[in-house]
Amino acid sequence: MSDIEQRTAYRPSLHLSLRDWGLVISAFVISRAALFGLAAVAVHLYDLYHQPTGPLMAYCRFDCIWYKHIVELGYDQIPHWLGSGDAASWAFMPLFPMLSGGLASVTGLDAISSLILVANLAFFISLPLMLLCLRQLRLGEDTARFGVWLLAFSPFSAYFVSGYTEPLFMALMLAMFLCAYRRQWLWVGLLGVLLSGTRNLGVMMVFPVLILAWQAYGWRELVRFSERSLTVILGFG
Repeated sequence: MSDIEQRTAYRPSLHLSLRDWGLVISAFVISRAALFGLAAVAVHLYDLYHQPTGPLMAYCRFDCIWYKHIVELGYDQIPHWLGSGDAASWAFMPLFPMLSGGLASVTGLDAISSLILVANLAFFISLPLMLLCLRQLRLGEDTARFGVWLLAFSPFSAYFVSGYTEPLFMALMLAMFLCAYRRQWLWVGLLGVLLSGTRNLGVMMVFPVLILAWQAYGWRELVRFSERSLTVILGFG
């Protein structure tokens, strides 16, 4: 049987079984243990645990520091950061610090712990969404399950353990694509708004959504603004 015939014959499950959740939990726990373990060795070698701000500060660098300031102090009214004093937090979108700040308010956690926890929870959500997206594309069950492990241990997965926006952006993007594959355009629109509130690149997701709509309905329907094309444009479906 050819690859095309196998893909056509393949009928993916659109729901998650107990076996699927076992895969997701295993990939999440093992990858977190590996990445946090490597980070713990690194901070021990460089003696970063003894800094006065606490051990988790060693896991929070660059953009994470900006989000920490936003959670603790809100957005800057005037630039005053860095050595030049001309930097402000205005370039950072609000959804991630809002979620982290809300978690800090409810649980009493400090800003860094909340940022890291939200990031890792978002990454956990990304794993089953990746599995469902790959199944929706009919790439085969082995490929779909391997994709979960690949995401958990990809070279860029270091960004998925600290207080960065990448895990939240990944989860929202996968959810948006899954809804677009299933032609649930209202959810696509809502998730697109959340994506834009996570990173400014979220506004660019309109182009892959249009491509998927083009593949679903054809360019003639989109150009002449038929009923189906309007469901895409207006976000109703």
